[in-house]
Amino acid sequence: MNGEDLEHLLRVQHDAVHLHQAVLHGLLQCAWGRQPLLLPADQQAMLAGLLVRWVAQATVDSEEQAVALLQARSGLRRLAEASGLDLASLLSQALLPMPGCDLASLTQNSRYKLALLADAALLSPAALLEWGRQEPVLAMLFVIQALDVQTIERPAWVAVNRLIEALPDLPLADLPLSVLNPLQQACFRLSYLDSPQRYLAKQKLVEQSRHMLALHDRLRTQCPLPPPRPRPLLLVVGEGLRDGHALFRFFAEPIRDLRKHFHVVLLSDHSVNSGSASELADEIIYFASSDDPVQAWCRQIGDLAPDIIFYPGIGMSFATFTLSQQRLAPLQVASIGCPSSSCSPVIDATLLFEGLQAPAGLPLAIRYDRHRLRPARPGAGAGKVQASRAGQACPCIGINAMAIKLNDDFLSTVETILQRYQQPCRLRFMPNVDGVELQSLMRMLLSRFPGAEVLPSMGHQQYMNELAQCDLVLQSFPYGGANTTTDALDLHIPVVALGSPWLSGQTDWLLLHDRGVSGLCTWSREEYIELAMKLLQDGKFASEVRQQLQQAQQPDARSLQGAVSAGDALWAFWQQHAGESV
Repeated sequence: MNGEDLEHLLRVQHDAVHLHQAVLHGLLQCAWGRQPLLLPADQQAMLAGLLVRWVAQATVDSEEQAVALLQARSGLRRLAEASGLDLASLLSQALLPMPGCDLASLTQNSRYKLALLADAALLSPAALLEWGRQEPVLAMLFVIQALDVQTIERPAWVAVNRLIEALPDLPLADLPLSVLNPLQQACFRLSYLDSPQRYLAKQKLVEQSRHMLALHDRLRTQCPLPPPRPRPLLLVVGEGLRDGHALFRFFAEPIRDLRKHFHVVLLSDHSVNSGSASELADEIIYFASSDDPVQAWCRQIGDLAPDIIFYPGIGMSFATFTLSQQRLAPLQVASIGCPSSSCSPVIDATLLFEGLQAPAGLPLAIRYDRHRLRPARPGAGAGKVQASRAGQACPCIGINAMAIKLNDDFLSTVETILQRYQQPCRLRFMPNVDGVELQSLMRMLLSRFPGAEVLPSMGHQQYMNELAQCDLVLQSFPYGGANTTTDALDLHIPVVALGSPWLSGQTDWLLLHDRGVSGLCTWSREEYIELAMKLLQDGKFASEVRQQLQQAQQPDARSLQGAVSAGDALWAFWQQHAGESV
């Protein structure tokens, strides 16, 4: 947004209809999200006031209007944060006649807007549960929307954790199918949030989605038996299976290996039709384009009548989220492309690499040898990396974590490390966002870490070059990052990780173990801090770690002899359970 956009809003501010249309257009067309907010502080305050007026005047008289506000909420949050006004304050000014007022005192229209534009800080758990008893549709909408949150600041972190604890006790609601997309996004975000109750809450949202699918006749609970075939047909339902994506890097080899035993069909989007991704399967088909996508995709799969379905990851896309809740094949197996449970009751088993401990509630574990997890090394050379670090006057600490992984607990740990170090150093964040989202994130991060670098989204080669400037990488927690760990280790940069019993807290340890530096994975916050301090202060120790990483080798052919591959593991599973659900 720039000065011209603001001038237009000021011209129409007294015309509620035109103001509503202008703000909706800017939010829904992403015109205000792609670029930073190019307004001085006084004009940012004027914008915040106009957004308050827009929310106060908006009406929700139809499902179309409700869907528009539902879709506008994410852009509204980021724009408000970039202009210095958090969403809770904006909604309070627009909808609540006084702080802490009772929901019953609000009009129906105001309660509906509160649900569609929600912020967790506005309701206590008791108030949310009471709302659920009185108006279950609005209470569930509120939760789904409020999970789109940035938990960098402590109050937001506390508020969303209270909401997550209350969510499992909410009743299911008869929501329209238009809410399925934000519901998928809410489940995805829940996997990353720093809450011990996140999977209980995610399970509730999956129950909610299945309730909606059944309510609208979009839930398949039975599938026909596949016809006899020379080779069983294995359908891979893919997300992100394209060159350079994390899922392709980690799952291309296991998927290719399936072709030893199965006729493999890949169902994915058109991003797989070029490069090495096009060689993954015997056949590639694409998700049908339809106004009723879930129904169309289920028909596609029904026509194939697969013997077994394999999801490398579940939850990052709307397709894998909705399809994984259907019974579309006698056997349905998932892996950990998104390392958290899908919570789907119709996933029969989980393909895990050896060494991972399956948490309680995860479907039956099928194991293959973990050294096959290690992706190919990127092309950056160690000599270039060493030279790029050599001229730095002070150490550079890298934090390569998506914005959603940055939470108050992790950032408080980073603050403690910097306070104890008490020497000049560079702090470099790489959150992989841009536009207004980057601007709002910078505002929050720089308030805690003055002088830190917050880099915009970039291509892979530039990202590797920027990462190569770092002397130390601090891995986020509780949700780590296999890509970050792999890339940093390939550049011979020490990584400090914090392990946990969750799947998302185990992969870093396995990757570090494979390189002979499992000691870089700690198991308490204090150990994490002490290890980071040692790497910053003890040059000899840091040099020894880098030397270990330089000498680490990929497994040779002899080490692979007798290994159980992904294809072998799934073949044994299919032979044991062919023709029936587990």
